[in-house]
Amino acid sequence: SGNRTSPTLLEQLRDPKQSEAWSTFEGTYRDLVHRYCLRRGLQHADAEDAWQQTLVSLMRALPAFSYDRGRGRFRAYLFVVVRSVLATLHERRIRAPQGASIDISAI
Repeated sequence: SGNRTSPTLLEQLRDPKQSEAWSTFEGTYRDLVHRYCLRRGLQHADAEDAWQQTLVSLMRALPAFSYDRGRGRFRAYLFVVVRSVLATLHERRIRAPQGASIDISAI
């Protein structure tokens, strides 16, 4: 949809404890990000992982984020974050081949 992200919502998202704002955000963007990931060849579970990592990245970045409508839409910023998450997931997959296990006793 062509809806713009509310500057008020963006302000509320600066606080990770604003569960209602994060719920609104998830309702607005989760399916969009999920479909984007699926179109790029991810399986459903990997698309879910990408969404969760996107939320973690945003929770870290948004407290310092300053929305400037003149610099573009928030959605463009969101997809910069999503593409970064996908690149990180891809790098991890390359380094840990399918079926590889992690020895947690070494941690």
